[in-house]
Amino acid sequence: FMAYRQSVSRNENQPDTWCAIGILYQQMAQARDSLQAYVTAVFFNQDHSATWTDLGLLYESCDQLVDAYLCYKNGLTSLHKSERDEMSFESVREILTTRLNVVEQQIQHSGGISSSMQQSRSLPTLNEAWSSLVPQHFREKYPLTELPLLQLPMSSY
Repeated sequence: FMAYRQSVSRNENQPDTWCAIGILYQQMAQARDSLQAYVTAVFFNQDHSATWTDLGLLYESCDQLVDAYLCYKNGLTSLHKSERDEMSFESVREILTTRLNVVEQQIQHSGGISSSMQQSRSLPTLNEAWSSLVPQHFREKYPLTELPLLQLPMSSY
């Protein structure tokens, strides 16, 4: 863990480091700390599909299906062929598509978006996390105005 702290001190705006910290926290069952690390990674690179995937898995594990859906959708949107070799791209795309379909079906079976959003939550929503969990000194040093790519699931349910 100390190696990660040193890495953050040297390269505080590297999304790979923040994503790795999020994974560590998630493995230690510290969901809120994990969420903060993932949201910080996305703050620094909104096209970081690995973080969107891990963030979706975190939300899905907490039964926050709409937030999981948004993360998987954003992961697919941000996935660029130019950044990955063809095999890796297809593998990540397949994982994200599968998770997106599973979550979409779970939302439908639970009574739709509004019903899913009214269930109790153990974590802040993605919008709440974006607003409150990115450290203030990062917001001042690297200003961004809004969370990118948010798309709600299809309105048909």
